[in-house]
Amino acid sequence: MRLLLFSLFVVFVVSCEKEPVVVPAAEKNYILTAYNAFSSIEARTGIFLTDQDGRVKVFRWLPDQDTAQIRVPGSSERDVFDCTVLKITSNEVSGSNVRDTSVELTTYSRIPHNEVVALRNLGFQRPVLFRVTFADVSRVDSVIVPDGLTFMQPKASNNFTGEYLTLHSGQMWIRALLDGDPVWRFIYLERVEGPALVTTLQSKLMPPIIAKPIKVQLPFPASWAYKAEGVIDTAARRFVPIGDLLRAPGGFVPTFDRLDIFEPNSGDPAVPTPLPYNKGYRLHLESSRPIGVSYTLYYDRFHDRLPAVVQAPTFSTSSTVLADGRAVGVICTPGFDALALTRVRAGSTRYQWEAFTEPAGTLVHRLPDVPKEVADLYPVLKDYRFDRGVRVRAESYDRLSVFGAVMRTRMLNHDVLWQAKAGYVAKEETY
Repeated sequence: MRLLLFSLFVVFVVSCEKEPVVVPAAEKNYILTAYNAFSSIEARTGIFLTDQDGRVKVFRWLPDQDTAQIRVPGSSERDVFDCTVLKITSNEVSGSNVRDTSVELTTYSRIPHNEVVALRNLGFQRPVLFRVTFADVSRVDSVIVPDGLTFMQPKASNNFTGEYLTLHSGQMWIRALLDGDPVWRFIYLERVEGPALVTTLQSKLMPPIIAKPIKVQLPFPASWAYKAEGVIDTAARRFVPIGDLLRAPGGFVPTFDRLDIFEPNSGDPAVPTPLPYNKGYRLHLESSRPIGVSYTLYYDRFHDRLPAVVQAPTFSTSSTVLADGRAVGVICTPGFDALALTRVRAGSTRYQWEAFTEPAGTLVHRLPDVPKEVADLYPVLKDYRFDRGVRVRAESYDRLSVFGAVMRTRMLNHDVLWQAKAGYVAKEETY
């Protein structure tokens, strides 16, 4: 009897136990990691994240030269947000005691959880003040220092001395037409270092350029800005400039539709002296089409050999609604990977807001709200009072065909050559 009662008691107790309560794990918030390489002297930087309706979810000033994690309260790892990077810089105009301020915003659309955005300056070319004197000449007909800005031209009155501010990555060269000779002569300079370089050249010791120039046909006649470089080592960012002189602002701007690119080689035309580079070329072009449908073409690509013809891209955009300071409507033709929309306001404080979004047929893009912390500093941004006209740029990449991959690469900002490596071409119009 006792055994039976005990058994009933056990059954009663077990039957009265509640099901165990399973407490779900707390859902993790959306996180974006930001790396800021700028010091407070260089720039003040911040980041804000907005939802797809443009509402600000979080804003944070970034610490100097440090890494920060931006977490969105009440969010989940499945969410996506638009990320806007704010950069404020001030420069003093030499001798004027006037400081110019630049306020730049860049918005990246639909960024998933756990991405990284990096703010850093990746400029790698170094300037050198190059002063050269041509000895034993009676006349200097032309001098080309690729990527050099002319400060002084060589002529008899200055003892045939020229001075150039030249950008380089360790190697540079100079070519000249001397004493009425139609053949270019050159000197190639290796291991260029320091802020200044002074040299005297004996014209008779300068080897001639025997090989014919490489001819590159451009899409249309215009005042092209271009850079052509021979590749030595992309990892070390070492190139030999083989383009033209840099043009001084306000000077004469020629119109042309073909490049004649000379290289520092010489000797027997059938077996020229080996070039100082053997890993291909980089060609960087920019110009506005002056006739017909006006647009600006951007081109930045690496080539095993320089192309005989640069083709204009076939993709394009057109407007569908009037653009204002905050919204713009765009019709996209197929064939490109990212759409950039840029608004600018000029003045002693210059504002620029560039937003990247995925192209999709007909779309209307609207800038997000501005955080109160930023609007209080710059009411122009709160009211979207930009100059008239929105620059709409269609970007295509040979080796990056997914919008997310383009945004990730652009946000990481780890390689100043990433666009050239990806095979970049773009068309920009103003609405």
